[in-house]
Amino acid sequence: MGKFNIVAWVDVASGTLLAPIQNKTFNFCKFLRNPSLNRLGQILLREVKRSGNAHLNCPFLPKLYQFRGISTGALHLPVFLPESNFVFDVLVSVKDEQVYDSRWYGMLKRVQCTSDVRC
Repeated sequence: MGKFNIVAWVDVASGTLLAPIQNKTFNFCKFLRNPSLNRLGQILLREVKRSGNAHLNCPFLPKLYQFRGISTGALHLPVFLPESNFVFDVLVSVKDEQVYDSRWYGMLKRVQCTSDVRC
């Protein structure tokens, strides 16, 4: 059975302290069947699906999965997140073996929605 762990950190002291705002571990297969189980996971999954050959059901087939050009700028993040630097740690484990580990860095900025800016 696979586990999916998402940790979201925000910079609360100008680069000196990162505070976790979310640290969730849940069943990966259940999440793939119903991504709305975790809002942040759902946002990340939507971007991964657009950027590569994501496998969307269990069991996960052993093969190379590639995700290129993923932009945190395209993520529609919840409005309660403060403007700050952030780090997303995304870990996937099958049984007791970690099979995916990634760390995404970025900066949250409020943008004014216009016809040229996707909001």
